[in-house]
This record gives sequence, C-alpha cells and structure tokens, in this order.
Amino acid sequence: DWLMAVPFVLGLVWTVRRWRRPAAMTTLLWVLIMLGPTILAEDTPHFLRAAAVLPAVLFLPALGLDWMWRWEAAPRLARRAGVVGLLAGSLLIGWRDYAAYGRQPEVAYLFETAVTDLAAQINAEPAGVAVFLDGPRYWQKYPSLPFLVDAGRVVVYDAAVGLPPLPETAVIYAWPYDGLTAVRQAIQPPALVSPAWGSLARGDLEAEAYPLFARYAIQPPPDWPVQATFGENLALRQVEVQTLPSGELQVDVVWEGETAVPATFTAFVHLLGPAGVVAQSDGPPGAGLWPADWWAEGLLLRDRRTITLPAGLPEGPLTLEIGWYDAATGMRLMVQNPAGEDLGDTFIWSGGG
Repeated sequence: DWLMAVPFVLGLVWTVRRWRRPAAMTTLLWVLIMLGPTILAEDTPHFLRAAAVLPAVLFLPALGLDWMWRWEAAPRLARRAGVVGLLAGSLLIGWRDYAAYGRQPEVAYLFETAVTDLAAQINAEPAGVAVFLDGPRYWQKYPSLPFLVDAGRVVVYDAAVGLPPLPETAVIYAWPYDGLTAVRQAIQPPALVSPAWGSLARGDLEAEAYPLFARYAIQPPPDWPVQATFGENLALRQVEVQTLPSGELQVDVVWEGETAVPATFTAFVHLLGPAGVVAQSDGPPGAGLWPADWWAEGLLLRDRRTITLPAGLPEGPLTLEIGWYDAATGMRLMVQNPAGEDLGDTFIWSGGG
C-alpha cells in the first residue's frame, strides 16, 4: 500500500528517535526479531514466516498518521484532510487488491486448499465404502487432515509396505508420482475401477501446480455384455453419457483388457456432427492413472471423459465414435462386434443428449 509509505517512514523515524521508551523499544525489537524467520528462510522473502511481524509493524503507519494529525506547522484543515484522504485511499486500494487476491489460484495453493478438498471427498464417501489413505504422504504430512475427517473410518497404509486386503467396495487415495504398485496389487478382479485426479496443489518451492492425490474407486462390476472388441485385447463393455450443468458432455466408457498393451495405446471419444468431428477427447485411459500393464481379465476400467460442446450445436441425439490408436504410429485398432463382424476402426454410439 504505497499510500501508507510516508506514514510508515514517519512512524519508524518517530520510534527510532524515542527508542529509549519501553513502548518504542518493544515495537522495534518485535519487528526486528520477527523478521528473522523470513530473512533466514530458504525462499526469502517468505510471507507466511513474516506474519508474526504484523501486530507490531502496523503501529508504525499509525504513529505516522497520528504525527501528521498533530503537526502544528500545517493548517489544521489541511493536515486532517490529508490523513482522512490517505486512510480513504488505502481502504479503496485494499478493497481492490484483496477482492482480486481471493480469486487467484496462488491463494488456494498457499492455504493448501487441496488438503481441505481431500478431506471433503473423504467425508463425502458413502457410509458403506472403506476408505484407504496413504499415511506418509497425507496423514502424517498434513496435520490438519486428521482433524478434518472422521479418523475412525480411514485406514492408513504405507505404500512401501502395501495395502491390506480390500473389501468389494473401497476407495483408495494414493500418491501417484512414485509408482502405484501397491494400488495395483491391492485391486483384484472382478472389479470395476474408476480413477480420478484430485485438486491442484503447489508447494512454496515448486514452480508448477500438480494434482495432490489420485482417487481409485473400486466396486463389484455390473454384468455388462461386450459391445465391441478393439484389436486383440480390449473390449468395450458400457457407454454412459450425460450433459453436465456446465454444458459440457461427460462420457463414461467402460473397458476391459485381457493382458497388458503397449504404453502408446491411446483411447479417443469423438463427437460427430453433420460435417464430421465437432469435439473430441483423446488421451491415455483413466486420465493417465491406468498404466498399460494394469489390464487383466475381470478388471473393468471406467474411463471418464469431459468434452466441451461447441456453440450452436443442434439439439437432438448425440453420435459418438469411440476407438483406440497407437500414438507411436497413428494406426487405429480394428473393431469387431460380438459376432466377430468387422466394424472398421471405430465404434459408433448413438443415444440421447
């Protein structure tokens, strides 16, 4: 707040000149001592470590404003108008800055909003769902988490040791950046698995934001028949489509794979219009949370895609083309129906939107 710069300097000068007074000495010592943590921090200046300086440092501009209010060399009306003007301008600047500050993504990172989002997701899990959480990565690292959730329903595990046997219906909150071997070993067929990324987080010394956690929901698989096969190993079991309140299209494609596939295999969902593809989602299955060697008979993957619909799209039934291609070659996998008849290189799905 540059409007408070002059009152701050005046207050600092006033305090230094009267440093022998207990109140002035206390203010100066408080400011100097509490600046130590941010000065010594690795990533100085560190705002959170400087927060303790605020109770005392705010006295300095207040003392400066008081001196200006009492300055007898200036006309009374002028000095009081100046103080009121500075306070009013400072209020407006603060209102503007903090209104914008609260909407910045960096604020959410600083206040670890992703941790509260994790707690909210755990609390929102249905009562019959067993919840497993990576202890070293979350339970021990974030002291607020045990206070935000019902600790009695959370099973804390160590990924280095592995997970205990899972019940039929469970949710695993895992750290996805050091390998997910423990998660894969815990998931046993038959099961329907729905992976999803968590909220974004960013540490003080980290340049880029990243999802703080991965969530794997496991449940018994419904008895969906095979609708089509892709290549030698992949089978399409179910397609579910709904329009979200945001206007986006949510497409859930359920896959089953008999064995591991090449890591370059990429799934796609294309929305077709009169002139061809009007919107699409191409990417690894499970948003990258389903490694290529995880496929196994009896394990079904719910691959959720969110597609932004183009403006002016006419209302009516939607037509999707679904398929796979090898990102290394660009070649699509050939498709067959359950009777073994060739369908080309895509599966066409038509339904209501």
